[in-house]
Amino acid sequence: MAKLIVHNARVFTGTSDDYVERSGLFVVDGIIQAVAPDSKLPTPDDETTVVDASGAVIIPGLINCHVHISRRHIHRYPLDRTFRGVVPGIESQNSAQRILFAMKNAWHELMEGTTVFRDTGSRHQVSLELRKAISSGKINGPWMLSCGEGIAMTGGHGTHRDYTAIEADGVDAVRKEVRNQLRSGVDWIKLMASGGLGGMPESEDPRWCEYSIEEMAVAVEEAHKRWKKVCTHCGSAESVKNSVKAGVDSIEHGMLLDEEAVAMMKDTDTSYVPTLHCIYSVYAREEYTAKSEFSEFLKTEVCAPHREGVKMAYEAGVVTVTGTDTLGNMVEEMKMLEDICFTRDEALRAATKQAACAMGIDDKVGTLEAGKLADFVLIDGSPLDSLDALYNVKSVYKTGNRVTYDWLVNLPL
Repeated sequence: MAKLIVHNARVFTGTSDDYVERSGLFVVDGIIQAVAPDSKLPTPDDETTVVDASGAVIIPGLINCHVHISRRHIHRYPLDRTFRGVVPGIESQNSAQRILFAMKNAWHELMEGTTVFRDTGSRHQVSLELRKAISSGKINGPWMLSCGEGIAMTGGHGTHRDYTAIEADGVDAVRKEVRNQLRSGVDWIKLMASGGLGGMPESEDPRWCEYSIEEMAVAVEEAHKRWKKVCTHCGSAESVKNSVKAGVDSIEHGMLLDEEAVAMMKDTDTSYVPTLHCIYSVYAREEYTAKSEFSEFLKTEVCAPHREGVKMAYEAGVVTVTGTDTLGNMVEEMKMLEDICFTRDEALRAATKQAACAMGIDDKVGTLEAGKLADFVLIDGSPLDSLDALYNVKSVYKTGNRVTYDWLVNLPL
């Protein structure tokens, strides 16, 4: 029996808007048994590891609800490396090369405090293979949820530069491809309801609608029969409305929302993953490199209405959560939410409690409570005073294990 006590901290449980002062966690075999003031934590025995957190803040592990893990390292590249210029070279490599990128990226971002990822499409199901490697114990790592490969109409989003989607046209073909993805063991189904930015300006546009309501509805039917959820890539308000009418569970990006789309999302409890910082970063890199008509379009016709849409969703009470996509950063995503309208604690819960609810895993993670996995991060500084404190990670724990090199490669202790 592995026991752990972390004390002398302030704990942000995710269940309220403030800290539990001078408190800590008691963990047994990777499960939280208690979050309590130091005076009420159990007395450690010889089998208990005790960690003095020395005034740090403890937060739940962060949850990235939209990522493409095999190319996440791109967001660390200099600004002169654009999405259009870099992604094809990575995605054209073979699966063996891309799974090495995926593993390295997952480990790197776990060390930065993100303990759960939902990969929303990877070529040849690389993220699914990474998930299997972690769950089987070949290596350790974050909790990976995988959409396998996205599903798009012929020539739809994900079939141009990033190659993360399988093409299927018509109700019968979509049904078959969804069943193929489910057979392979995916956690979610990803559909392309509109064009996007990846193939712009030559091949696509986020204002275009792609899959029909009928095609998406059959995907939802098949996924829900297997207790799996469905997310849709959406640029236009019309694609969001079509997705909601089809019964999807999560809207990705939603750059061009209108009031009707927002109201429909709220009425159906459809969650929203805006990936603000990624969309802004696509613009910023284009602006830095070329300052072209394309970058001006992104600034005025995509980024500006995107912010307004997030504000509308917030004011309507739509569950809005964090995702980085390829070019975003988790901390900067939360900071953008705060800049638009969220309070700091709301932004932090968008990456923890609310994210877990949107992913359907809130019985396991998202808050620090008895009975949940001991996924938590020790921060030097107060995120409720400044979200920049989230850059000051002292240590990360996954299921009660401190994340170290030996743990990641699953070496015997």
